[in-house]
Amino acid sequence: MSPGALLSLARQVLLPPLVAAAIQAVGHHNWWADNVVERMPRTRAGKIHVYNNLFTASGNNYCTNAGNQATLLVEGNVYRGVKNPLKPDADGDMLARDNVFTSTSGSMAASGKGFVPSYPYMLEAASGIEAAVQSGAGPH
Repeated sequence: MSPGALLSLARQVLLPPLVAAAIQAVGHHNWWADNVVERMPRTRAGKIHVYNNLFTASGNNYCTNAGNQATLLVEGNVYRGVKNPLKPDADGDMLARDNVFTSTSGSMAASGKGFVPSYPYMLEAASGIEAAVQSGAGPH
């Protein structure tokens, strides 16, 4: 199942707490661009790790959301020219760190608890993410 499908699954259902706690999804090195208005991702339930992504969807409503029963760790991303990069709901949890915001407006901070990933990963510096993602996205 693709990461996008897992993130969609995590946002579509209201699950019992034990099931919700067992869901884990990771989204990294994605480019959220033209014609995406919101839900980059919009999550419900589980632990969702959003790192080293590029968000350039101008004209959007919001980007990354933590909804009901979701715990997000959002790190090392680049948000350029977007509105409301971070949107934690009252019943969701989001910790955002080491992100870059350029020409953005609205919410740019989220100081929730987040979580410590139980898997190894290599977080790249956000300063190089825009070039790295653009070089690997689209038809080649």
